Amino acid sequence: MILEWVSYIVFYLLAAVFSAFLAYCLYVHHVHQKYDHIPGPPRDSFLLGHVPTFARAMKSDNMGLKSLIVTNTHTHTHSLFDPLKCVICHSDAFTLDPVFISFKKQTARHKDIYSQINN
Repeated sequence: MILEWVSYIVFYLLAAVFSAFLAYCLYVHHVHQKYDHIPGPPRDSFLLGHVPTFARAMKSDNMGLKSLIVTNTHTHTHSLFDPLKCVICHSDAFTLDPVFISFKKQTARHKDIYSQINN
């Protein structure tokens, strides 16, 4: 009787673990499909993304050189995959200048508003 209950529990636990792993794989596939149109280096692993590449670069102390090679090879905007998300890197200073300048103006305007409220 007890052995029968234990076998049911083990079966349902294994089914739950398998279902969770399948859901995780579907989520990773969804993220890959969503960002695959952005150029980037080829992924080393479906589940780990570019983590093995980062590990090798960190181990050999040439992370900066690796990022420079990726930027020069795959344009100024490229994607790197983490196990749970996609990181989009953009390294063109001329297109980022207007974004940071407008952010600085908005921040200064908010500081003026907050200083008036607090006084």
